[in-house]
Amino acid sequence: MDYQEPDIVTALLERLAEKNPLDVDHARRVAAIVRVWAKHLGLPDQEQTDLITAALLHDIGKLALPDKLLKKMARLSLDEYELLKRHVEVNGSDLSGIPDADRIESYIRHHHENYNGFGYPDGLAGEAIPLGARILHIVEAYDSMRISRSNRPSLTQAQAVKELRDLSGRLYDPTLVNHFITHLDEFPELQKE
Repeated sequence: MDYQEPDIVTALLERLAEKNPLDVDHARRVAAIVRVWAKHLGLPDQEQTDLITAALLHDIGKLALPDKLLKKMARLSLDEYELLKRHVEVNGSDLSGIPDADRIESYIRHHHENYNGFGYPDGLAGEAIPLGARILHIVEAYDSMRISRSNRPSLTQAQAVKELRDLSGRLYDPTLVNHFITHLDEFPELQKE
C-alpha cells in the first residue's frame, strides 16, 4: 500500500510543529510504526490509509489548547489534566477534504480509551473501542514511553515492553499487545538499545 500524505494533513502538522515540534516528531514515528503494523495485521488498504492519517493527526487537538498548558514542566493539576484530555476532540472542519474523515476522527477521539473502560473521553471498553483506536493507543503509548520528556526519563525497550504487558487487558487490548511485541523488531522508527 502506497500512502500519500494529503496536503491538509501536511498543513495541520506544520501548524502543530509551530506549537510543539516534538509532537510532530512523535506523530511521524507513530505513523511509521502503524504503517508497518497495519499491513502485518492484514487490514484493508483504506483502513491502513485511515489509520496512518489518524496516527499523524492523533494530537492535532492540541492546537486548541493553551501553550502554557502544553509547555508546563511541573505535574499538571486536576483541572489542567481535564483540559489536556480534550486534545482528543477534533474539530471536524480541520479534517474536511480528507476521505473517511469520520473514521479517522473516531480513531483520534478514542485513542485514549482503556480496554477496561476507564479511559477517556467516552469510557468505551474492549471491542467497543474502534480497532484503529486500540492499535493507535498501543503504538502512541510505546513511543511516548521510549522518549524522554521534560518531566520524565525514557524507558528502555525492555522496560516499555514490560509496561505494555503489565497494562495489557487494563489499558491495552491484550491480543494486540502480544502481536505488537511479537513484531517489535520489524517496526521502523523504534529506538533500539
